[in-house]
Amino acid sequence: MTFRFRDTKRNTKKLIDDTSPAPKGISETFQLPPAPPNEKDNSLNQYVLTWRRGLIAVGKGCSMLRVFLFMLISAPVLSSVTVVNKGTESHPRFIAVNKSHAPQQLVFSLNGLSNIKASRSRTPIRLVIPPKSRREVVKLWPANSAYASRWSYSFNSFIGDPSSRHSGYVYGLPFQAPLSFSVSQAFGGSFSHHHPYSYHSIDIPMPVGTLITAAREGKVIAIEQGNISSGTRKELLAKANYITVLHSDGTFADYAHLRWASIRPRLGAYVKKGQILGQSGSVGYSSGPHLHFVVRKNFGGSVRSVPFVFEAGKPFKGQILVAGGEAVDKPVVRSGRKGVAEIRWSE
Repeated sequence: MTFRFRDTKRNTKKLIDDTSPAPKGISETFQLPPAPPNEKDNSLNQYVLTWRRGLIAVGKGCSMLRVFLFMLISAPVLSSVTVVNKGTESHPRFIAVNKSHAPQQLVFSLNGLSNIKASRSRTPIRLVIPPKSRREVVKLWPANSAYASRWSYSFNSFIGDPSSRHSGYVYGLPFQAPLSFSVSQAFGGSFSHHHPYSYHSIDIPMPVGTLITAAREGKVIAIEQGNISSGTRKELLAKANYITVLHSDGTFADYAHLRWASIRPRLGAYVKKGQILGQSGSVGYSSGPHLHFVVRKNFGGSVRSVPFVFEAGKPFKGQILVAGGEAVDKPVVRSGRKGVAEIRWSE
């Protein structure tokens, strides 16, 4: 994304980060949707939605209206990094503002400078901006005030701090005991796990509505739960519902393809290991109900997936993961709330 200026002033430019669970490697940080329904009533029949100047009570028998209103209110809004000129046209002072709940790495480049001096001579300028904060990026001023000056710049941002180090944490299973599910696609899966952004991902087929739990404690930094479509059309690659949790070592995990409007924690909340995050589904680019789980980190100018291990060991295709027990490499049939959990779908 490049912004060009010719003796003109631009105050704010929005930015799309690299944090989405979609295979494209592009993502966004979203505004928190309305509070989820009571844990004992996931039907949304009594779901009360907050709207700017009042409350809209969504009653029984109004499913289409309910869907429309929820989609309207929970539509994602970019909330990552903006660059603001707090100086003047001739003496710009650029400030980077991080509106998200996660640290962001800014990569800022100056281009096409004419009769300009800068407070930082080396570009691109790389800065890490803490959550909900701002930092000065660079100041510019004319080298000779008797002549016209020109400047342009471009920038990008990436979620996370590149100085973070993956700790080798051993993750719990992202579902509750006594359920067991098989791994249909593991690291480097041929169907969709062939890009660095998703290479170290796994798919765990499970019935829609299975409770998804945090595999590790951390802070909720992104939520999307307003999508409803499912299939293998390319336009659905970025249409999954998901929750992203930032860990203490700077890595972050995505739990994707979740059921519409099922996510329970709020944006910015801290969750404990084993805490319920939402319900499994098949929303987005998906050929059947499953959970897509991946851990990522910032590598300095790119965000990529990293290998991880469960308490039962490194996941592999065909492995049976047993919550509350050991993983096995032969079929185990164990019933959950909505029937047999052994399903053979891939992402």
